[in-house]
Amino acid sequence: MRTTLVVLITCIALFWVYNSVLVWTIGHAMALPVPPQWAVLFPSRLSRVLTWMQLAHTAAIVVASIPFAFLIAHFYGRRAAGLALIITVLTFALFSLPALVTYFATYSPRMRVITVFDNLKLLFVLPALVWLMRRLPSNNRWRGPA
Repeated sequence: MRTTLVVLITCIALFWVYNSVLVWTIGHAMALPVPPQWAVLFPSRLSRVLTWMQLAHTAAIVVASIPFAFLIAHFYGRRAAGLALIITVLTFALFSLPALVTYFATYSPRMRVITVFDNLKLLFVLPALVWLMRRLPSNNRWRGPA
């Protein structure tokens, strides 16, 4: 019972801190200007801006998720991937789903594709990173004094 309570409290704390860091990181990434060198790579201003936004958004989610994936993979063992999925599903349900239900029908087809892609990244980046970190071999080969 005591272990379950500790796990629950740390899960709630991880959820709260992860979402705070995620919102700050994505907001910072979206505020970055499009680099001038980026302009020559795309035929139109819209394609240039949308591509930059998707790249910055994806990088922000990955960068924000790496430390949390490491902590979750290290401390939660075999429950780590499930916990990461629970955190991302709760994030989606509390922050993205209400806006999707309300406004998704009013979006243009391009905006619908972008929204779906963004939400899939939100849902699966953290669990995928946790799974990868659990699968990677450890560099810690020390087994104690012989």
